[in-house]
Amino acid sequence: MQGKWGDFIFLLPFFDLQNREEFGSKPSPGAFGMQHLYKNLLQNYAQKRNFSLPEYSCEFEGPPHASRFKSNVTINGITYESPEFFSTIKETEHAVAKVAWESLSTNEIQEVSL
Repeated sequence: MQGKWGDFIFLLPFFDLQNREEFGSKPSPGAFGMQHLYKNLLQNYAQKRNFSLPEYSCEFEGPPHASRFKSNVTINGITYESPEFFSTIKETEHAVAKVAWESLSTNEIQEVSL
């Protein structure tokens, strides 16, 4: 496959989620849970409805060696805010995506039942 990376082939490690105990220690709680999927779900939601893609913005506080992050995501003109500060940008973006997804999916359920 040719593209941006030329002729390189990248092999991803195979994870056996059913028998993960065989490979050593279990992953941390939530490592394979839903938390990492919310950004993906939110992006798919926007694409299916022809909205612009979610836009994330981040603010931080604290010194450079111990920064804490909080983020917002805007989708279809509505902005959602992460519930608290997190130690990484990745964590705060996933948290705000979860807030947005849960709000949007709840609103859709209410609209359908009306």
